[in-house]
Amino acid sequence: MEDLFSEESFFEARVAEGSKPEWALAVKLKAERATQWGANLKAFVAKIGAGDAEELEAGKASGWKAYAADDAQRFQFLANKNWAIFGLGGTDGTLPAEMSAKIDAGDNPTPADEDGQLDFTVDFPRLVEAFGWTRWEG
Repeated sequence: MEDLFSEESFFEARVAEGSKPEWALAVKLKAERATQWGANLKAFVAKIGAGDAEELEAGKASGWKAYAADDAQRFQFLANKNWAIFGLGGTDGTLPAEMSAKIDAGDNPTPADEDGQLDFTVDFPRLVEAFGWTRWEG
């Protein structure tokens, strides 16, 4: 958690029509720290019941992927330049690889933002449906 507050980070979550929700977190870290993140996260997903991690390459990034016990979700970890990217989504999820491609193109996983403002939209009824929540009020 300390890295999230002391280093630059970027989080993105989305649900494409007809697919499972996916999210990814990118944290700007030194290479040795990114390696440590990869090892710790791999141990964590194994402990919660994910299958064996397999090597993963996406462009210039390398890392691993592991499938959840139900084989419907895939954990991914990629290290690219000075960024560590961790994500979870459906087996066809591409968000970590897309973040890595942005890093390759511009050294930053965030979308271009001309005015520097935080801008977002939340569709709560769609989130309830996508994540299968049983209760939502408001």
